[in-house]
Amino acid sequence: MEKRVIIIALLGIIVFMGAASAELLIGQTDSLYSIGDSLDFNITLSSSTGVSEFLVTKLVCSSGEIEIYRSPYSLSAGERRIIPISIKLDSLLLKNLNGMCKIEAIYGSSKTFSQNFYIDSKVSVVFYAESIVDPGKEVKVSGTAKKSNGQVLEGFLDISIGELGLSNKDLVKNGEFNSTLFIPRNARSGSYEITIRVYDKDNLNVVANEGNNSGMLRIKQIIEKIDLAYEILETNPGTDFLYSVILLDQAGDSSRQEVEVSLIDPKEKIVQKSFVVSGTTNNLSLDSAALPGNWKIIARFNNLVYEKEFYVNEFEDASFYIANNTLYVKNTGNVPFDSPVRILIGEEIVVKEVALGIGAIKKFKLSAPEGDYSIGVMEDDKEFYLGTALLSGNAVGVGEYDEISDGLSFWIWLLILLILCLATVYFYKKHAHKSYYGKEPVSSTSFTPRDSGAGSEPVFSKAAAPQRSFSFEEKAMKLRENKAESFGNKEKAVIVALNVRNLSEIAASGEDSLAPIGKIIESARKKGAKFKDEENYKLFIFSPSVTKDPNLNYNALQFLNKAEVFLNDYNKKKALKIDFGLGANAGELIIESSRGKIKVSSSGNTILVAKKAASRAKNEAIISQALKRELPAVLKTSPLPGENFFKLNSIVNRSPQEEFLSKFMNRNKK
Repeated sequence: MEKRVIIIALLGIIVFMGAASAELLIGQTDSLYSIGDSLDFNITLSSSTGVSEFLVTKLVCSSGEIEIYRSPYSLSAGERRIIPISIKLDSLLLKNLNGMCKIEAIYGSSKTFSQNFYIDSKVSVVFYAESIVDPGKEVKVSGTAKKSNGQVLEGFLDISIGELGLSNKDLVKNGEFNSTLFIPRNARSGSYEITIRVYDKDNLNVVANEGNNSGMLRIKQIIEKIDLAYEILETNPGTDFLYSVILLDQAGDSSRQEVEVSLIDPKEKIVQKSFVVSGTTNNLSLDSAALPGNWKIIARFNNLVYEKEFYVNEFEDASFYIANNTLYVKNTGNVPFDSPVRILIGEEIVVKEVALGIGAIKKFKLSAPEGDYSIGVMEDDKEFYLGTALLSGNAVGVGEYDEISDGLSFWIWLLILLILCLATVYFYKKHAHKSYYGKEPVSSTSFTPRDSGAGSEPVFSKAAAPQRSFSFEEKAMKLRENKAESFGNKEKAVIVALNVRNLSEIAASGEDSLAPIGKIIESARKKGAKFKDEENYKLFIFSPSVTKDPNLNYNALQFLNKAEVFLNDYNKKKALKIDFGLGANAGELIIESSRGKIKVSSSGNTILVAKKAASRAKNEAIISQALKRELPAVLKTSPLPGENFFKLNSIVNRSPQEEFLSKFMNRNKK
């Protein structure tokens, strides 16, 4: 029994010594491998005593491990053996193993590890492509591809623009690729991401190494169509005609660009040429004499031309005013005026047949037994009063001027004046050097001729003048009041128009929201301006008879500038903004004083131009060319392209010396 124990112990010692005497070494590996590479290394086995065991090797990575080699080996005492191992790092072996790895070798009771190395499936991609391309053209793409191990890629290429649903496939040879991607003709303009993907596959047709890169590509906008949109196809002269120019690109999207626009009248004559921005609403101001018939607008952009017609209706109209006991009738329509006119002289009605060509003026001499008479015209059942005149004659009458007689009388008076001048010169030369002896003449009483109101020019236009209807019972009372009234004087004035586009929204939010507009109205009234309310438009009239202001133009512009600053400051502080536009124009108005009240009407388009400027302004102040000419030295403006309007930037403050001189000169005139 003791012998058996001794024998077993000796055998165990021998085995232990054999195992302990086996040595295990792993040869050098590369530091980096790509998928599909061969992993080649040597394992050296040696033992001082004989040994027989399985050699097992494993690939150990941070994401897992897998056995890659197993084989039995027997070594005699002192024997040394080198075992080469080569494995393919493909999808079959690796599955999902990658990253930092090492080789683990086990032989008997011996275990050892190789140096760490890295397994990577990434591919480095560098590519070049056009940054801007026309629709309907190809994008050229070229570049290089290298695997992580530094070797060039032999594989495939995918090019795509995801937002447009475009893609193309090609080959990568020797690490290089050259390919194209077609951009459709109707591709929408803008910036897009172009993506490049390169990859290769192993023997199992599974993607092995892969790389991606991307860049930005811009597709140009090509304008392919031009169109015109009208609010209406038929309009009246003296009104604004609204239109829009529409530019459409290759995708049918609209574009905002500057377009040349020409207005053509029925005689194919270019009436106006300007530049407008497409996609915005623009207006054409047609005067009352605009020819009836088919007008058209021609829009031009690059090599695209489009024209569209609209119709201007026939419009018969006439305006009336009196001066020097003469009634003037002017055709302000766009067709010949041929109608009877009922003329009021006091309580008498005289009917005259009037035939006028377009823009023509005819004058009639008014007569009546000596006295003051109210003068007016009748249209249907309405009476329009023009003012009063001091008339003389045997009876009430309206006579036509004889142009030949008028011409002769002018030359006769001119001849008489010339004879008087020659006589004065003759007597002066004859007596200039003679001494004069005599008494100082006694001063005589001066005589001031009676004012007949000849300087005033009240005007009535059937289309534009304010109207009031009178019954024949009221007429007698009105005529008696005329002696205490003065009618319709033409005056140069400045009109400031405030256009509040969201007035209904502001009014609905409460009285506090209307307070800024009320402050502007109160400020204008303190300056003596006449206020006129026309729905969304608030009109402020600055005229000599209303404001009594010698610096009328300058102070009106100051009011305009301060109103702009006030409203913009208000909008910065409040959530509910006032959508406003300020416009101003200088021109002639008819100022009528009746029973201490001032009535204002336009003799032309003075108010209309101010309102047009206000509608054009976007939270700013715009003035007309007529107003700019009044004070060119004190205004800083910017012209609006294609329009006779100017943005008011600032007003240069007048010096105290200039104000003093202005007041001094006005005091001396009194």
